[in-house]
Amino acid sequence: MNLETLPLLIPAFGIVDLIFTWWKTQEFNNSPEKPKQMEKIATSIKEGTMAFSKAEYQFLFFFALLVAGILHWNATQNTESNEMVALAFVVGTFCSALTGFLSIKLQPRSIIVLQIELRIARWKSWRLPFRKVR
Repeated sequence: MNLETLPLLIPAFGIVDLIFTWWKTQEFNNSPEKPKQMEKIATSIKEGTMAFSKAEYQFLFFFALLVAGILHWNATQNTESNEMVALAFVVGTFCSALTGFLSIKLQPRSIIVLQIELRIARWKSWRLPFRKVR
């Protein structure tokens, strides 16, 4: 491996991570139905988290645009810098927001599955993150 292949390898790891996250999300979404009370609680958690995240991302969107603009301006003024820095910042910010969104969608379902596992067998529940959901 040399320095020329490293910029290609880093996004590849990010894509693999997004595919893994999507795969685990599908497992949780395809798990059997849960008790109605747990579904109601999970839905409330998800709605509250989404409302908070929406407000947070609205603020961070403008902050990210400001920082990307400053990075781009710096790249045009400084010969040692490159405009790709601003693009890398925008792509990284987008990937971070996407990961946060996916985790918010997955969190309530994973809490329900964990609670069911704890009720079935407490000693088996520690294996839950490392195996396929029933």
